[in-house]
Amino acid sequence: VTYPNMMELFENLGVNVQRSDMSFSVSLDEGRTCEWGSRNGLSSLFAQKKNAFRPSFYRMLREIIKFKRDVL
Repeated sequence: VTYPNMMELFENLGVNVQRSDMSFSVSLDEGRTCEWGSRNGLSSLFAQKKNAFRPSFYRMLREIIKFKRDVL
């Protein structure tokens, strides 16, 4: 579950919920600046092959992981 606290809130409020696929992707400047996705493993993560060689891309990934850890 991606959002356990929110799911608990919905349950307490009696809100009906459904399971769904939660994915996220970004495409900036028609893919010229940055493309990234969370759905299909490494092929989406490195939608732009040049990101494999960019330290800033790895910093962004670290921030995403840190954010998820802090939120959950």
